[in-house]
Amino acid sequence: MAIVIASVCSGCTSTQVTWVGRLEAPAERSYERVPKGGMYVAGWSDENLKKLNPIEGSRRAASAGDRLGFSRTADGQLLALHNSAEVALGPFPPHARTVVWYAERERKTQFGREMGKAATGTREVVTYIVIGTVVVVAVIVVAILWYQDARDNGIDIFP
Repeated sequence: MAIVIASVCSGCTSTQVTWVGRLEAPAERSYERVPKGGMYVAGWSDENLKKLNPIEGSRRAASAGDRLGFSRTADGQLLALHNSAEVALGPFPPHARTVVWYAERERKTQFGREMGKAATGTREVVTYIVIGTVVVVAVIVVAILWYQDARDNGIDIFP
């Protein structure tokens, strides 16, 4: 059962990553507007650009339209730029080819949205079944009690 649930739920969401303010290694400065608000983290990647390594202490809340970027000082220090603020992040990572701001968001896939609709429909059906069962059981209990009361009073219902 757990395997079925895990396999169904694994297709319900996807991770969307937004990159902003990319700075390539030899460049001195990069600035870009944020397309979607959220929590952004500065990260670096090496030559293969497959994995982003977050830079500790760089987490920033940014709104859509804010400007995020990076700057490098003459002595090789990396500065995080957020609108007019500058925050020192330490030396430019030695193996880094690229430094970028990124935000990850979970969003429902079409499959996840359809599963939600199906669950809502199933919940309604189950609710009706439970209510119907309660009503039938209540009618049976009342009929049994009525029959016993009639028999106790000497009334023969089924002659």
